[in-house]
Amino acid sequence: MIINNDILYPAIEEINETLDEGEQLVKSPETVLFGDGSLLDSIGLVNFIVTTERIVEEVTGKSVTLASEKAPAPKIFIKFFLDFFILSGIISSAE
Repeated sequence: MIINNDILYPAIEEINETLDEGEQLVKSPETVLFGDGSLLDSIGLVNFIVTTERIVEEVTGKSVTLASEKAPAPKIFIKFFLDFFILSGIISSAE
């Protein structure tokens, strides 16, 4: 399984369907999802997280919770999710 192609980029594609052209997310580990430079507002971030959780379960059969009361950083990048999936055992490496 390739985490970007199988989980994160399909989530970006779904979110991009709801965004205007020119405001769509780029498929890159460096894409800022929250904080300075993000194209998403707080509702957009929640939608991305929920979409990603659903896709993780569809692809891996494992349930995952990505949101918590404690924000991991003032900025959230796609690579944060890659690291999370590796550390939680969802995937073995960022293939």
